[in-house]
Amino acid sequence: MGNAPHLHPTAIAGHTGQSREAWIVGTFSLTGAEMPRHAAELSALLAAGGMTPRLVGVTLGTFAEAHLDDAARLPRTGIAVIYLRAILRPPLRGERGWALRLGRLRNAVRSARFTYLLVDPPARRGLMHGLAARALALALGPRTQRLNASLGAARIAARILGRNVPTLPPGEAEERAFARILAARPQGQRLSVAHVMRARNLAACSAALREDLAVAADLAAGVDARWLATSLRALTLACEADAPDPVQICLAPARRGAGTRLAEHFRLAGQPARAARAMPRPLPRPTTPAERLIQPLLAGTAEPGLAGRYHRPLGDEAGNLSVLELTLLLAARRPMTSLAAFRAPWRQAAWGDELERMLGLGHPARADRGGGVPTFRLHGLGHGETGLHRNLWMSADAAARAGLAPQVMGPAPHVPLAVPSGPPRRLRADVALHHLNADRIPEAILEGYRHRTAYQIGYLLWELDRLPAAHRLALEMLDEIWVPSTFLAHLYRRETDRPVVLMKKALPRLTPAPSPVARQDRFRALVAFDARSSVARKNPIAAVSAFCQAFEGRHDVELIVKSTPVPETHWGDPEGQMAAIRAVAARDARVRLIEADLPFAELLGLISGSSVLISPHRAEGFGYLPAFALALGTPVIATDWSGTRDICTEDTAFPVPFSLREVAPQQAIFAVPGARWAEVNTKALAETLIEVANAPAAARARAAAGQELLAREYSADAHAARYLARLERLELLTSREDDALRESS
Repeated sequence: MGNAPHLHPTAIAGHTGQSREAWIVGTFSLTGAEMPRHAAELSALLAAGGMTPRLVGVTLGTFAEAHLDDAARLPRTGIAVIYLRAILRPPLRGERGWALRLGRLRNAVRSARFTYLLVDPPARRGLMHGLAARALALALGPRTQRLNASLGAARIAARILGRNVPTLPPGEAEERAFARILAARPQGQRLSVAHVMRARNLAACSAALREDLAVAADLAAGVDARWLATSLRALTLACEADAPDPVQICLAPARRGAGTRLAEHFRLAGQPARAARAMPRPLPRPTTPAERLIQPLLAGTAEPGLAGRYHRPLGDEAGNLSVLELTLLLAARRPMTSLAAFRAPWRQAAWGDELERMLGLGHPARADRGGGVPTFRLHGLGHGETGLHRNLWMSADAAARAGLAPQVMGPAPHVPLAVPSGPPRRLRADVALHHLNADRIPEAILEGYRHRTAYQIGYLLWELDRLPAAHRLALEMLDEIWVPSTFLAHLYRRETDRPVVLMKKALPRLTPAPSPVARQDRFRALVAFDARSSVARKNPIAAVSAFCQAFEGRHDVELIVKSTPVPETHWGDPEGQMAAIRAVAARDARVRLIEADLPFAELLGLISGSSVLISPHRAEGFGYLPAFALALGTPVIATDWSGTRDICTEDTAFPVPFSLREVAPQQAIFAVPGARWAEVNTKALAETLIEVANAPAAARARAAAGQELLAREYSADAHAARYLARLERLELLTSREDDALRESS
């Protein structure tokens, strides 16, 4: 690697000597265009010089770490580097769009120590470009310096840093920028013809593959993405007589109203736009030669010779997408979520699996990929910190321990899974396990229809004692239901004739960090909840009221109320509990409110550092926080109702009596007429708090019994054993004898 040419530091360097963060406002695609390459190299050089680059796009939807539309103000220790060409790209909303863009730009960089405006020479961009550069420099203020963008990234970085830094090959710099952005925004960058052509030129491709890539690119240029999406939806919603039973149920005529059962389902879920998209409609007319060629291929009516040509793998190389698949992915602009996808997009078989997920509901428009080894597929939320996300990776880990080689469908981070304790186990048929809310499962099953027919299992969660109408279609489409608690087992057995299995759960490895609240020699009660899951259901105000009743006049106690941030207008707080808690905390120093998204380890540290966890819930499907507390040896006081009753008994915790009352329509995400939940007895809760505070050793002894229960019944190995036992009972697993014979042969 060479070094940048030495430049004497100018007065500019004095503005940046103490700066640590650099905002680079531009574009960051991997197409090989001049500005993205320049910006990527500049970010890598500044990082090598000890700064922290942040790659900022001009508009929402562009590929960047952050955007001017949502970026926070630059810290005073930072600098800004702005590519004028990116700023001058026309906004969507005319003159008002220009004003908004410039206003956001000024707001973002106004506290920067210094701003560098990278301008192209007038000979390259014309007089208007130069005038715009002067006007923008004036608008941004006196701490703005214009630099010639044609100097090259190495020379500009040397000027900013006041010293030379080793350079990187342009390709490596771009890949670093890609990885940085992908870590911040995992939805990825959209695939385009430019990406495919650049990847083709960088890779060692055969002549046949190069020719096929060019054919796919030319075809994609003549296909409108909306036409393609509408075509696939129309084809999907033509219910086939030989389709699997779940698909026929989903696409059968609605029982009430027009359209399909799926459209009826969306109406019940309060999603009229999606209901309209799920209505049968005629195929749209193709308007271009490419569309006239592709439509019979999608519908399966093309001549065998034509179908064979476009359904075969690109370049006839095993493992490649087909010519048609790459054409559709290019037309639909599928996001790239890995460097491998950029380096060789034609080898990304997973894109073919997800094509219909992106465009609509799915249709067997791909070449038949039947046969092969049956798989254990997991559908759910691969990202986030929700209960659904935890459950997905819980099942992935359990299946891996059982030797089932699980596949997590859709974009998901790479999460290390357990190594199986025994030999791999093989399935007799595909199994699809859905970690989704029941109202989302019909779509997931339709999307999975492009795979071989699978045994459909829903790992379902709900909190009330009745189900909403929007969950009914899923119950008909699933083959069986797994639940984490006895409460839910009773609920689903009343509501469906499908098998319902009490599968329990496995808790993740719990490693608490130091508590974010300083330890004090006093009794500390904690009530913690995710406000986005419904404040009314978590019912924290009951804990606050009981605490104030129990410890009136005492100053050796405190209550921590830990909540996630929640908008004031969020549906889940119709009673205004958060406002009431803020008012109590303002006048009572013993009540401390934390409204923040803590890292998981810090949340565990808060739980383990507390004297007791209070769960005054009105309804829980399982109760993760009481389970975490018991697993850490922290005593638990909980409403004696719903999912927590499996782990919070008189032997392990302090269950509190309650009375049942009907749930008001505005208190649940779906209206469920006649549903009830628990109202904890606040007086009994206060008395239990006093009991725990006065006898901490006895409280810890109960928590120890709960800790032992969770270690025995809710461990990862116990959960994996339950999965294996159920699949064996369903005769979905091959026998160990057959596996041994297969291995020996």
